[in-house]
Amino acid sequence: MKTVKMARTAEKGIWDTVKEYAGEAWDSVKDVVVEVIAETMTSVGRKLLRKLKKM
Repeated sequence: MKTVKMARTAEKGIWDTVKEYAGEAWDSVKDVVVEVIAETMTSVGRKLLRKLKKM
């Protein structure tokens, strides 16, 4: 359970940092940021699965 809780906390921290960095422009860039993060996570997930399958 600690891992799930830690992951949620880290995710919240990432989003808060992005919001602070973007400031008022957050609303206009939010959709783009979400798309980029989703694509990145998908790519990383695929690579991780490939490595795990080779084990």
